[in-house]
Amino acid sequence: MQDYAYLLAIDTCGPTGSVALGQQVDGELHILGEAQFDGRRGSDSLVSSVSELLSMAEVQLPKLSAIVAVNGPGSFTGVRVGLAAVKGLAESAR
Repeated sequence: MQDYAYLLAIDTCGPTGSVALGQQVDGELHILGEAQFDGRRGSDSLVSSVSELLSMAEVQLPKLSAIVAVNGPGSFTGVRVGLAAVKGLAESAR
């Protein structure tokens, strides 16, 4: 039996932001998709980028095993946007 987990990673700390969706299968991480966006406007693009990644991979938010956020170094606003997004996604996924 395969052991797998879906992982979502968010980085909003730099001049460009990024999100990536991975699947860990038997200890190996496979990147299913990733997207980059202007980090200064991350709050405009972040949630739609996450939605597009999940949709493309046909993964529903509650199926995520973990959501990871980069916590710096970076601008305080960028860190705050990333952590707030993770908290919101985690709350809605229960």
